[in-house]
Amino acid sequence: MASDKEHLAFAEQLLSGPLPDIVLLTEASIAGGNSRTMPASSLKELWIAAAQDQGIDHMDIGTVSGMETLECIGNLASSSSSSGKRMLIGCQDAPFSRGLIKVASQLLESRGADGAAPGLICVTGSLHLVASVLQHLEQQ
Repeated sequence: MASDKEHLAFAEQLLSGPLPDIVLLTEASIAGGNSRTMPASSLKELWIAAAQDQGIDHMDIGTVSGMETLECIGNLASSSSSSGKRMLIGCQDAPFSRGLIKVASQLLESRGADGAAPGLICVTGSLHLVASVLQHLEQQ
């Protein structure tokens, strides 16, 4: 997201409806270069603050590189489900990659192994990111 947006209000609004199981925050390429880009790690901190303000049980999963092993993903999912179903919040420190969607899908699948209803993944970025995600999903 561009740095000139109302990030906290955006997060609070999205968290006021059906809660995502996983929130992944990315850095998008924006006209004007890096000077207008909000770092994904800063966005993550704002989302964590919004979740805390609203009393939402959450877990900071740190930076997701898209290259995690299934074992690491399983550990994240099991540690989040040991004390109930928490919303997982993480960020990616590199431009969007298809690996990020794969990691998010595997996290969601591992959390829904008990036959629960399908979950919701929220990935922030740009309209270009949305196009990339949709293209990737169509190829699966």
